[in-house]
Amino acid sequence: EIESSGFHNYESFAWVFALLVVGLCVFLWLGSSVVDYFKHRSDPSTFQQSRSMRILDAKYAIETIGIGSVYSFLLSSNIGGWLIALVTIGLQTFMLWPFIL
Repeated sequence: EIESSGFHNYESFAWVFALLVVGLCVFLWLGSSVVDYFKHRSDPSTFQQSRSMRILDAKYAIETIGIGSVYSFLLSSNIGGWLIALVTIGLQTFMLWPFIL
């Protein structure tokens, strides 16, 4: 039935779907960054308020994800932490790929 949609198999559909999700995330991030830039560029006090809000958001994110979770490394600026988290995500994706297909 997947062939009627124009895909050869479920693997090609999964790749296209994953790339669409990543592309949408990048598009939303870029749009959000542009809006945030134009919203806060004229008033320096709003920049200070947004900085304090970012600190509170980061604290909330760490509490929500969990301090002991490997995904909390994604919220840091440490390259080693990012590498650990991305390798973990890659390995989890590799192990779960047969179940996705």
